[in-house]
Amino acid sequence: MTVVDDTRAVYVPSRAGHVAGRLDLPPAGGPLRQPVLLCPPWGWAEVASYRARWDWARRLAAAGHPTLRIDLVGTGNSAGGPRDGGLVAAWIDSIAVSATWLCDLAGADDVAVIGLGLSGLLAAQAVRDGAPISSLVLWGTHTDGRRFIREQRAFALLSGVPPADPPDEIGGLHAGGFLLSDETMHDLVALHHRDVRGRSLRRVLVLDRDAHTRDEFPGAEVTPADDDGSWASMTDHPERSTLPGAVAATVERWLACGTPAARASGLRPADPREHRPVPGVRERAILLPGGGRGATGTLSAPATGPSTGPTLVLLNAGAVRQTGPNRLWTEAARRLAARGSTVVRVDADGIGDADAGGAAPWEADAFYAPAVEARARAILGALETAGLDPRFVVGGLCSGAWAAFHLAGDPRVTGAIMLNPGAFVYDRGAQTRRDLRHMRRALDPAVWGRAARGELDGGRVAAAARALVRAPRDTRRRPPPDRLEALLAPLADGRTTVTIGFSSGEPLEAEITRDGTRARLEATPGVRFQRLPGHDHTLRSTAAQAAALRVFDRASRGR
Repeated sequence: MTVVDDTRAVYVPSRAGHVAGRLDLPPAGGPLRQPVLLCPPWGWAEVASYRARWDWARRLAAAGHPTLRIDLVGTGNSAGGPRDGGLVAAWIDSIAVSATWLCDLAGADDVAVIGLGLSGLLAAQAVRDGAPISSLVLWGTHTDGRRFIREQRAFALLSGVPPADPPDEIGGLHAGGFLLSDETMHDLVALHHRDVRGRSLRRVLVLDRDAHTRDEFPGAEVTPADDDGSWASMTDHPERSTLPGAVAATVERWLACGTPAARASGLRPADPREHRPVPGVRERAILLPGGGRGATGTLSAPATGPSTGPTLVLLNAGAVRQTGPNRLWTEAARRLAARGSTVVRVDADGIGDADAGGAAPWEADAFYAPAVEARARAILGALETAGLDPRFVVGGLCSGAWAAFHLAGDPRVTGAIMLNPGAFVYDRGAQTRRDLRHMRRALDPAVWGRAARGELDGGRVAAAARALVRAPRDTRRRPPPDRLEALLAPLADGRTTVTIGFSSGEPLEAEITRDGTRARLEATPGVRFQRLPGHDHTLRSTAAQAAALRVFDRASRGR
């Protein structure tokens, strides 16, 4: 099998497995400033802010800073998972080894770390442990782990997602679809910003929600700055998140005063292009020519022996990167690869690490454009050309499920997995009608109290307001009546299996039941419906995630 490696992806060895990172380098021949390690927040904030961090790394590199973005061990594309023991120590080690790796790459004595959210606490501990960090930016970072846990508990309550059912054997807190085990929370409580010293720490820039004092960082110059509320806007939702220009400029001016790096020969990493994230699985980052400029993917395959069965391709869910909703795509890929399958998780159309395409804030139309379907087909062609099994199972959630359905008639596709699809045939008028229903519910006095407490999704409220403006035009727009029939015609021979999973309360399920589309789908050979536990669109409950993994298991076996 021949694939084209994504040379911007790196895997840094740590005690708990490889730390997955993305490297952005300054222009050749330009100035070389202090290297920057950009460390992510945790959980939903990490998902929502990913594209903003992608943009920031590009800006920093253009200004002369070799910049490495990482996923902490047990998160994103890095090795391990949230149920691993010793995770807090592994997170701290993730930052320490990445800082050392970046120093070696750039020929520098030390690095600057931008610690976002929880990563700021972890980076301070890495300083205590002797990591080569001279400049530390804290943004959105609490002064101790107890406050971070309290915030996540509040977030879990507001999300309305039930606790694990059945209860998880390791206990813990499930916040926004992400797990903090009891052991992890116990270890987080011990983290604090008190008397943070290190042999190299000289400067600290604080853009924070908590009060930090100079006494917390003895021997370092502490500079306070105002984030002007930008943290909340950057971490709200991946479809609305943008890099706050004023904050980025403040940080960049502060970083420009750091120690310059000595230029190392070539500034090219020499680490292996693949890693073993879990036992029995090898993984590598690849480029996907034809899938739009800069389309990328992660290929998971058995560590030894040939792959069996069709190649599973997992598409972006809205603007969520290739790790999938609640890291579900990563978990599914590694689980199936350990059982013999090859799985490719895709970033395309300006999402995640794909260079070009859309940009936040997104409109729904961008996820359902004909070009999205065309690029998804081109990605299948690129994978076939690369030597992967040319039989494909394509899966996705929301708009990714729509794309999977539109690919189901491709002769190379033997299966499609649709989790909570937003549409079968996209109709902007249908989306406007849904938003208007939200607006009508907002007139219910019982909802006013939720609005006063800040419990309503601001993006949904804004969408409902826009729907009022668009309604006269959009509600008259209907897709061609024969479009669904054209998509179902290639499935008539039953060769392709289409699994459609709905959580309770999904608007599309109610709509297709009312208008007879569900009966038409159920009469099509190979199409089957699956009930997903709970009522959450992005499958944040553990029961819904477990059910989705079972759907992938069956599809990989052709059942």
